[in-house]
Amino acid sequence: MTVVSDGPLPLGPPKGTFIGVPDEEVKKMLSDNFLSPENVVLEQNSPIVNMGDRLVLFDTGMGTSKGLRTDHRPSAEEYGRGWH
Repeated sequence: MTVVSDGPLPLGPPKGTFIGVPDEEVKKMLSDNFLSPENVVLEQNSPIVNMGDRLVLFDTGMGTSKGLRTDHRPSAEEYGRGWH
């Protein structure tokens, strides 16, 4: 298996990112793990498994979660407006 980095994804301030966890607890958790308490950054990695006769890429993607477009493909609306 090989893991390929798709790079960092900065999400910004952690407020509201971790549902059900008080903001101060989130900031402490981040600080305790040597991460910025002011900017959550996810590392995006995709494993590639060599099955002998084929390679299998596991890429779950982020899609449009958190309002972000990380798939770099036009949405249906953009496509309809001629974005392609």
